[in-house]
Amino acid sequence: MAASLGLGGANILKNIISPTKLPNEPQLNQAASQAAANASSLNAQGQELLGPIKGGPLPAALEAQVTNALGDAITTTKARYAQLGLSGSTMESDQISYLQQQAVSERGKLAMNLAQEANSLISQSTANLGVEAGIYENLMNTQIAQDNALSSSIASFAGAAANAFATQSRPVFNVNATRAAA
Repeated sequence: MAASLGLGGANILKNIISPTKLPNEPQLNQAASQAAANASSLNAQGQELLGPIKGGPLPAALEAQVTNALGDAITTTKARYAQLGLSGSTMESDQISYLQQQAVSERGKLAMNLAQEANSLISQSTANLGVEAGIYENLMNTQIAQDNALSSSIASFAGAAANAFATQSRPVFNVNATRAAA
């Protein structure tokens, strides 16, 4: 009895001093960290793409496309009106104003497309945070289960030790010896 208590106590003490690692804990922590890093990166990209819809400028490459297209359209319009002998006319000015309004509209469409892409990236970011949270939740639940098992083992060991101690220190009366003496 004492030997089995000693072995049981040694195993419990070993688990208290150096608890067992959770299954695949390092790999799961790495996966959670990667999911968090991806979430952060996707969120940053999404926030950057929201700039134009919030009134900021378009990214330089898109702005250059709009500006170049507007410049080409104005050049073509001026050449056409020059051929007609109407350079500087009200009709030419009206056409150029229309082209400038079209450029403003195009900037708005591009900003809206960027906002939709931003929404997609931010949704992916949120999904990655959910993956990270799920990994940590599973690790936590596994750790809690191990802690509960250790707590139960300690309680069982304490009960067995108390029972063994109480049984050994109790006086033993030999009823047959008492009758024989009488």
